[in-house]
Amino acid sequence: MFDNNSNKEIVARDFLDSIKKSGETDVEKMHQALAQAKHEWEFAQSYFDNVSEPDLIEFAIYNQRAAEKKYEYLLRQAKELKLIK
Repeated sequence: MFDNNSNKEIVARDFLDSIKKSGETDVEKMHQALAQAKHEWEFAQSYFDNVSEPDLIEFAIYNQRAAEKKYEYLLRQAKELKLIK
């Protein structure tokens, strides 16, 4: 799972870097990225709420925190780029 989250972070950074370099403000793409990140965070929260196996609880906490950080990162970047208010 770590590799998947790392790949998603790289994709998010590449997307934001391309916007900054080109000067484009693709609001729709950013809204989609934010919606996807929010969905991943909500799914991670739901997973945590429903897991009971001790080893999986630790994974659920890690996954939930990673999804939250990804969403917060994209939200900050979108605000910084003035793509959202």
